[in-house]
Amino acid sequence: MRIRHALRATDGRLSRHFPFPVWLARSKSKPMFYAYVLESLSVPDELYRGHTANLKQRLADHNAGTCLHTSKFKPWKVKLYVASRDAAETGI
Repeated sequence: MRIRHALRATDGRLSRHFPFPVWLARSKSKPMFYAYVLESLSVPDELYRGHTANLKQRLADHNAGTCLHTSKFKPWKVKLYVASRDAAETGI
């Protein structure tokens, strides 16, 4: 019997980049929650804090200028984030 390996990405797709048992990747787990701090690359003293369930997409939104509060200080980089399956642990 051949064992396939996969990893569930944050968008729900399966990827073979990391060894991970398929039966674990397909388990019904709680989503991740992220509390984060962004730092502006154009104005380094400018910080922004927020929370999301998809950190990669949220950073893309901030850098695309779709967020009113962060559009004038783009581009942004993630300075710090906390991830947890329990929203209360991240401070959300």
